Amino acid sequence: MKIAIRRMELGDRSQVVAIENRWSYLSKWGEAGYRAVASDPRVYTCLVAEDTETPSRPATVAGLAVVAQLIDDCELCNLVVLPEYVSKHVGSSLLRACVEVAQYFKIPRMLLEVRQSNHHAIEFYKRNGFRIISERKNYYLNPRENAWVMERAVEVA
Repeated sequence: MKIAIRRMELGDRSQVVAIENRWSYLSKWGEAGYRAVASDPRVYTCLVAEDTETPSRPATVAGLAVVAQLIDDCELCNLVVLPEYVSKHVGSSLLRACVEVAQYFKIPRMLLEVRQSNHHAIEFYKRNGFRIISERKNYYLNPRENAWVMERAVEVA
């Protein structure tokens, strides 16, 4: 498997929406949500992880990430990987690219929210330098659930 990280393009949106639809508990952004963030590149960086290993077929979008560059921190708004690519370092590659975005903009801190029941994601983020700093009550809908707020420092030059 060969994964390339690149900026999300207009033609990626249908695959991106299909990825989020594979996970029942995700808050769905849909086509309109990705269109909205992609239209504001001063604030949002939208990335995809593309499996480019099989040259005889079109590349498959294996995952996506959206990071917002805010004043004092970056917020990891979304990071989703196709189920068949979980545990194949696609999420790590996307997260590393998001950290590079924060470094580029010289933003020393990254934040995210994660469902408290999403133990797999919480452990993934902890392995990648995040720690829980607070809780947001009833942050998620469908189903209603609290979120952990997590943060990590970003080394900037």
